[in-house]
Order: sequence, then structure tokens, then C-alpha cells
Amino acid sequence: MIAIIKTFKESFKEAWDHPLNWIRIVFLPVIIWTLGFLFMGAVFVAKGHYLFVFENSTLEQTATATSPFEVFSQLVYHVTSFLAMAGIYIKGFRYAALKEGGDKWLGFPFNMRLLKMFLYYLLITILSALYIILSAGIVVLQHFFLESVFVTILLAGLFAAFGVYLITRIVLTFLYVAIDQEKALRTSWSVMKGNVWHFLLLIILIGLTVLGAAIAGAALIGIVGFLLSLISSWLGAVIFVLFLPFGLLVMLLSTAWTINAVTYVNKQITAK
Repeated sequence: MIAIIKTFKESFKEAWDHPLNWIRIVFLPVIIWTLGFLFMGAVFVAKGHYLFVFENSTLEQTATATSPFEVFSQLVYHVTSFLAMAGIYIKGFRYAALKEGGDKWLGFPFNMRLLKMFLYYLLITILSALYIILSAGIVVLQHFFLESVFVTILLAGLFAAFGVYLITRIVLTFLYVAIDQEKALRTSWSVMKGNVWHFLLLIILIGLTVLGAAIAGAALIGIVGFLLSLISSWLGAVIFVLFLPFGLLVMLLSTAWTINAVTYVNKQITAK
């Protein structure tokens, strides 16, 4: 059984006590994602794909035909997004589990782990899509024949809950890929048996805490900014600029906390 409160506290402490290490871990993946995003944005702006014009004092959006180069820029963006995600997972899990890589700014896992991460990501995406299509098909068909809103909602809820259960059973897959565990998907399925609901409660607790902290921090910045704007609009503007670094800090904490929590969960279960 997963010790929810203990894991909650220890994973937070690990993330909070080593912020620079986690900044190093996400640094290059975030740079890669940013370059992909800027490239796509620059192409769309240069090609005039989205034009905003005023007509009759109303802001309207018109779209031009998509060129092959714009499609290529979107492909580049999706590739860099995957590289960023995979890089954070591999580097983060290896640091959390093995204390490796926290001292390197520019290290990136261009190796077999990255290829395995892609293959497992592709497999999970395909299986998830098939499950969604099958579930939606069954729900639509029963609604067509029974025409019962209650049964439709109930069946959709059951499929959604079972889908969450299935995803949680394989939640350790990327951790196992990162630390070179053989048969990552099958091992995760086996290890998480009987631990799904405790894990979900842990993740919900972390998510609610991060959300609460984000709302409280944003509200505090907003209130301080508003009060200072009454004195000077420049002072208010300076404070509101803090929203960006605060948002990045929350995202970093959430990522580090979750990765540490998943790693601690695996240690607890496999130590039995």
C-alpha cells in the first residue's frame, strides 16, 4: 500500500530542497520546445496565416490557405514538444531515482532511452485512441437503441473511470524506460496492481495543493499590483510582470513534485 501522506511530504521536500538541480533538468528540454514554438509562430506570422482586421468597428479573424511550409512548421513544433516531454521525463526520473544529471545544464538523452520512450508513447497513444473510439461507439449505439440519457451518462462515466484505471496501471512505464527496466509496460501493469486508487488520491492531493498555491499566489500578485497601480501605473505594471516567473515556478514545482512522487511510489511498492 502506498503511504500517501509520507510520499506527499517527502516528494515535495525533495523538489523544494533542490530547485537548481530541477532547473538544470528542465532547462534544455524547455529551450528545445521554445525554439519549436517560436519557429512555428514565425512561419505563421511571415505567411500571414492568421490576419486580424477591423471591419465595421469589429475585430474579425480571417484565415488564409495553409502552405506546406506551415504544415512543416507544425510538424517541427510537435517533434520539439515530444523531445521536451521525453527529455524532462528521462532526465527527471533518472535524477529522482538515481541522482543522476542534476549538475548538467545541457545534457540531453539522445540515446536508446529516447527511442524507447517514443515507441511506448506511440503504443500508449494508439491503445488510448482505440479505447476511446470503442467506448464512444458503444455509448452512441446503446443511446441509439435505448434512447436513455441516464444510461448514456452512466455508461460514459463507467468507461471514463475504467480508462483512468487502465492509464494508472501503466503510469510507471516512462519511469521504467528512463531507468532501463526491461518490459516497462508489463512491469508497470504488474507493479501497480492493487495500488491504483491510492496513487490517484496522491496525485489528486498534489494537484489540488499546486492549484491552491497557484491561485493564492496569483491573487496576491494581483492585489499588490492593483494597490500599487493606485499609486503609479508603472509600479502596478512592474508587479504584474511577476506573473510569468511565478507561473514558471509553479510549473517547475508541479513537474518536480510529480516525478518525485511517482519515483517514491515505485520504491515503496517494489521494496515489499
